[in-house]
Amino acid sequence: MGSLLRPQALLEAREAVRTGKTPEEAGLPATEAKAVADVVQLQHDLGFRALGDGEFVRTRFWGLMWDEFDGTMRLQDADANLFRLYHPDVVSLIEQDRKVMPGDSVIAGGKLRHNPAKSVSNLHELKLVPATLPKEQWADIELTMITPAWFYIRYKQSKAYTPEAYASDAEYFTDVEAVY
Repeated sequence: MGSLLRPQALLEAREAVRTGKTPEEAGLPATEAKAVADVVQLQHDLGFRALGDGEFVRTRFWGLMWDEFDGTMRLQDADANLFRLYHPDVVSLIEQDRKVMPGDSVIAGGKLRHNPAKSVSNLHELKLVPATLPKEQWADIELTMITPAWFYIRYKQSKAYTPEAYASDAEYFTDVEAVY
């Protein structure tokens, strides 16, 4: 896991975007680039060989990779009954008084497919780190990718997909393997 604490300037730029400003109006691209350059330099100074962006371009540690697959659907404030309430990320986030997982969640609402035109978030991450390093260090760049089973293990049995999308876990995981 490469998630590091976000700098205050980055948090403020993201909040400005969340409340209606465009990323450019909020200064998000420049703020991300500076934050990534600073954290790469810090890792380098500390002697780390694997250098990453601290996941500073992500709003959540698992990123947007799954959102960018064809066939996924977002659930806003999803009902807690969909989730395995003992899963660490779920139990820490469920709003007990509302019985929901706050924010957005992702499930397969159709057949999962990789779509290169939509799958851009990981590429964005990978462009910022090399911009801060000499080419001979590019082999040391690390990128955190969410495990293929992440969304499956968060949800109760057969709830990571709709019945219209998949008839079984085996069918679901065949497509998960293909998109990875």
